[in-house]
Amino acid sequence: MTDRTANRDVIATWVAALRSGRYRQGRGGLRGEDVVGPRHCCLGVLCELAVDAGIAQRAGNLYGVRRDDEGYVQFQGAYLPSVVVAWAGLPGGDPYVVHDDRASKLNDVEHWSFADIADALERRYLS
Repeated sequence: MTDRTANRDVIATWVAALRSGRYRQGRGGLRGEDVVGPRHCCLGVLCELAVDAGIAQRAGNLYGVRRDDEGYVQFQGAYLPSVVVAWAGLPGGDPYVVHDDRASKLNDVEHWSFADIADALERRYLS
């Protein structure tokens, strides 16, 4: 099943970033830090890409925008902020990746590796 609304270029960049080894995998939030440095869940990696592209901002371990169309601050720590959802063309802040399993469940509960999540994202959004 391919989601035709997804921004294929963004998803392909996300898949490549998950496979790159650049990000250490974390659980329970988009971003966290330990004595070694930052850790990201799979959704947090997409947020970092959005920051790099100038789409979103990071404030500590939160991602979002200082002002959205409604004129207020919107930052998230657990799911994708709406500005990242729109940029990636995803159906929501915690998109389905496999059948009825969302990205956060695969990362945080099922403990899938970034490589396994990348494979599943590729099948769902790029096939």
